Amino acid sequence: MKATLEINEKYINEPGNCPKCNNGSIEYDNVEIFAANQILQNINCMTCDFEWQDVYEFKGYYPLKIENEIIIETKIILNDLRTEIGNIPIPIISYQVIQHILNTLEKILCKHLQEQNT
Repeated sequence: MKATLEINEKYINEPGNCPKCNNGSIEYDNVEIFAANQILQNINCMTCDFEWQDVYEFKGYYPLKIENEIIIETKIILNDLRTEIGNIPIPIISYQVIQHILNTLEKILCKHLQEQNT
């Protein structure tokens, strides 16, 4: 006997509780891909032992880090390093060498990230 999809508006709008007893003591199994755009997850209520399967529609993904954000974050870090180095009383030659190293690192990183975008 094939189960039919139950539409429970309260459960859809406020997931996290059992659709039968409304208790929040539930266990989630791993998700599995059912079709090209559907993901299923078995769930069990620890209170009333009701078992059900959530159905999710796969619409795409969001990258966790965006390339431009990485470049901006790296430049901020390099500028912070430059500021800290500027506060250290060291000979001018050493300061210039460190500045050159930081500038070179920035160029290499930006070049590498730009190559990845093409």
